[in-house]
Amino acid sequence: MVFIQLSITWGTSEQYAHGFLVPFLCLFLLIKSEPLIHLEENKKSLLQGKTWLIIGVPLLLTLIP
Repeated sequence: MVFIQLSITWGTSEQYAHGFLVPFLCLFLLIKSEPLIHLEENKKSLLQGKTWLIIGVPLLLTLIP
């Protein structure tokens, strides 16, 4: 659905004419990328798994008037 909506912009605007290549480029890069899973469980960072606390809690506190 997104590609159908974007194809109108890609087809009418010269500035975004390269847009038809983007899905194929993303697929190519996804296939060529190495897996991000590393099996080194021995080296755990102190902040590993707590990123949502460091970023999320201050963002939630900014919503309080």
